[in-house]
Amino acid sequence: MVTIKWRFQWRGIFRKIRDYISWKLAQITLTIRSLTYNEHTNQSYITNVLLEPIFWIVDNLACYLGKGKMISEAASICKKCISPKPPRTHHCSVCDRCILAMDHHCPWLNNCVGYFNARYFYLYMVYMVAGVSFLIIFGVEIGYQVLWVVDTSDVTPNDDPELIGHPVRINQTGALIPVEVIEEYDAFNSPREHVLPVPAVSELQLIGANPLKRKAVIFMAVISLSVFFALGTLVVMHGKNISRGETSVESHINAKMRITHKSSFRNLYNFGRVKNWKIFLGLVQGRTFIRHVLLPSRHRPTGNGLTWPTVHNVLEDWP
Repeated sequence: MVTIKWRFQWRGIFRKIRDYISWKLAQITLTIRSLTYNEHTNQSYITNVLLEPIFWIVDNLACYLGKGKMISEAASICKKCISPKPPRTHHCSVCDRCILAMDHHCPWLNNCVGYFNARYFYLYMVYMVAGVSFLIIFGVEIGYQVLWVVDTSDVTPNDDPELIGHPVRINQTGALIPVEVIEEYDAFNSPREHVLPVPAVSELQLIGANPLKRKAVIFMAVISLSVFFALGTLVVMHGKNISRGETSVESHINAKMRITHKSSFRNLYNFGRVKNWKIFLGLVQGRTFIRHVLLPSRHRPTGNGLTWPTVHNVLEDWP
């Protein structure tokens, strides 16, 4: 007779209950953290939230506190730097600092374009467009000769040059006889021999064309056209902003303001097309266009970047 004994393991049951409760608590904790945790929140988020009322007071009531107690050039306080922000100044998230008269952050230069280097940046693009335009205009003939027409520099030196007049040869007697007569005589006496036809001009081009030269011309054409269209578009776009007396950042802000405020909006820094260009290029205090624009010049921009004249308040040293 077989006797079966059932052994009840109390320790195993308690361990399973403990593991089950721990697993459920871990699930609840993970759910709560997933619903309340924001990965993009940094350490200054709470500070920005707490200081928001102070920013509002400074932006709206600082003008009534009088001058001399604070920085007179400060129009507001930057929420990122927690520092005074002059007019037309914006905070660059890439450089992590405020830029005077910020236009944009250029990834190709790895630098911001603002008050101190806006003129250098724009003239650099103009000079580049002028340079590639010169290459395109005077390189069309070279590209046409290399890619479509016979390039005499690529023809092999074994080819006979083209002669003027009737070609002649010396026979065994020493007399000069036209080539046509010799060819007819050879063809009559030896009919099995055939004279090879002279290759045409297009075939000479294919035979003597240098592949490296063709690739170099194609590469130069692609690079020149790419730079021309890319920088040419930027020159036109920034030229329109300069004519309106605004930066790229201000153009987006003013575009929204024109929609919301319609006819009541007016750009306070727009003095007219001619005067805006003079201010941007720094053509004041006796500076001329030829000496300080066409030729490289290191003269500083007009003003100090902290105070800006408006249509209601024009400074004396401005044009």
